[in-house]
Amino acid sequence: MKSRIKGKKNTKTQQIGILVDRLLRNGIVEAATEPSRCICALLYLLSANLPKTTDELGDTISSELEGNPPLWVTRKRGYPQDEIYINNAKILDGSNYRSKIHTSNGEKIQVLHKISEVLEPVLSNSPDSLISNPNAFQFLNQSDSINLGQFRIRTFRQRVLLNNKEDIFKAEGGYTFFIPDEEGFKPSVRPTKIDHQVIDGHVIPNHVLFTAPTPNDRPYNTLANTDNFKVTISFVRDPDNSKKMYVKSNTLVGDATHPTGVVLAEIVKANIPVKNGVVHLIQRPLMVVDTTVQQFLAVSTNLLFTSPTNYLSSILCLSITNYKLHVHS
Repeated sequence: MKSRIKGKKNTKTQQIGILVDRLLRNGIVEAATEPSRCICALLYLLSANLPKTTDELGDTISSELEGNPPLWVTRKRGYPQDEIYINNAKILDGSNYRSKIHTSNGEKIQVLHKISEVLEPVLSNSPDSLISNPNAFQFLNQSDSINLGQFRIRTFRQRVLLNNKEDIFKAEGGYTFFIPDEEGFKPSVRPTKIDHQVIDGHVIPNHVLFTAPTPNDRPYNTLANTDNFKVTISFVRDPDNSKKMYVKSNTLVGDATHPTGVVLAEIVKANIPVKNGVVHLIQRPLMVVDTTVQQFLAVSTNLLFTSPTNYLSSILCLSITNYKLHVHS
């Protein structure tokens, strides 16, 4: 990391020094913070573009981290003004602060934006493993080298490769990807149910949806939508725990191997930015309707009053699905 920092222009080196000093003085970063991770985060925060106010922001901003990973911009309708998010961080009042910095290359203008949380790029779990601006497939394929804490995604990766679905994770543009954690593939029959249509049902095209700005319980179409097949996904907040969020798949039109019904999965690690969108790790696979009504109720009772009509229709769909499965068994 040191060699890469030395290669940066003097302007960026000065900016990093100023930011580190401010973060330390305000207690945002501890002095004991690992330097390489601190510098990575700061380079991710610094924009490679011309300084812009909130009115001038587009859909993405290129950061200064190796590979220039994008910062995704979301505008959420609000009153008296729209809310603007950078990845999952809300831009706060007091932003758009312009200042000048004197460098060896002359005077430069910079714009400061205050945000609600620290932005974190994808980082490797080893200094010997360099991961630079991965797309969703590279994230999936190199996940063992990425700092994901306790979570592992090997089974889903195997199913993606087996079904030749790499291209949808490599596609350019803006997508939202849901990837199930390893623990979600119990019982052992679940992996065999992850076919090409189920994989498509884990991807929302044309929307980069971070949890904070995404509307509650609004359905979004997935790639698993054809003339004879329809699957939507929505985010559902837990009204009793603001830190907990679920994702709900709803198979509205299915077939013999993909029954209609609802699957609810907790988001266990949210808002992982990638080159072509955002990744959310979830507690179990979507679209695999193998839960009884009683098990569904045990998980989702607290979500009843967030959207009573949708909830009751979900229960009805799940009840019919389980009845059909019971009749054919």
